[in-house]
Amino acid sequence: MTFYTRPSIPAVDAPLIGDDLRAGDWNELRHMGYRRGRDAVKLCMDECKASVTAVEDGVPIAAWGYKPDDMLLSGAAYLWCMTTPSVERHKRKILQLSKAFCDDLLQAFARLESTVSPEYPEALRWVTWLGFKPTPGQYELVLNGMKFWNIVLEKDA
Repeated sequence: MTFYTRPSIPAVDAPLIGDDLRAGDWNELRHMGYRRGRDAVKLCMDECKASVTAVEDGVPIAAWGYKPDDMLLSGAAYLWCMTTPSVERHKRKILQLSKAFCDDLLQAFARLESTVSPEYPEALRWVTWLGFKPTPGQYELVLNGMKFWNIVLEKDA
């Protein structure tokens, strides 16, 4: 398995995950208004400050990254992650790398944020394992009929 990390390489040099996403990822994206998974991944890659793409035999199987919150003094970063069914073969490695990614980010940011649908149990287990918790007072959002939870991981939490 190969890993492409940005910003150390230009985004155009990292292969993009296509539309072969896990059912849960694709379901979340569809409810967020995307018609193609590749479009969502490209937008995330274009807007994020740093990302990791895991590649197996030349084909991307997972990608994640972050974007600092637009509010200058918030001290927060927004995380995203998308995976393909092939990630199942490398779950332990992906878990270890995503944990290291979050730990590194917590050196620079006081708070990491994301959203997850409780209808996507694999993603919910992953973010819970990473230490994310629902955001107090902002537990739920409904997009096109799908429930999403705002989640947060705070430094020294």
